[in-house]
Amino acid sequence: SEHVISLGRYLMQPFKTLFIVLSEFLFSSVDLDVAEEYSALEEISDEEAAGISIPANIPPASNSLRDYVDKSETLTKLVQLGVHLWKLEQRPNVGSMLLRLDFNTDVAPRLLFLKQIGVENSRLGYIITHNPFILTADLDNLQA
Repeated sequence: SEHVISLGRYLMQPFKTLFIVLSEFLFSSVDLDVAEEYSALEEISDEEAAGISIPANIPPASNSLRDYVDKSETLTKLVQLGVHLWKLEQRPNVGSMLLRLDFNTDVAPRLLFLKQIGVENSRLGYIITHNPFILTADLDNLQA
């Protein structure tokens, strides 16, 4: 399948290439049944690396989450909640963490938890802006 990505192939590539491949991985469908056939340590030639194509609707590289908001349901909904992405992208690892989140499975349950403990809708954006890692915290630990 053309969507199967062996990330190990790209470990020796420049950071920009790795970022592009990660973007492609995050925003494409991956056939996990076929993915088992490939080695994570398989190397590719410079020509193969140069031939990697990225769908036009995905920014090839960006210093800002703004370029991904229209492509990511999670980022779109976080902005609607009042989360200040420009503040979060200045913090190490937060941007890539947000891009990996699925709104329905990762974000929504934590928002419901915050609502259950009395957080008002108008405060959700502020809380996530100041503590984005609550979106990856284990729900059992939050409820304890």
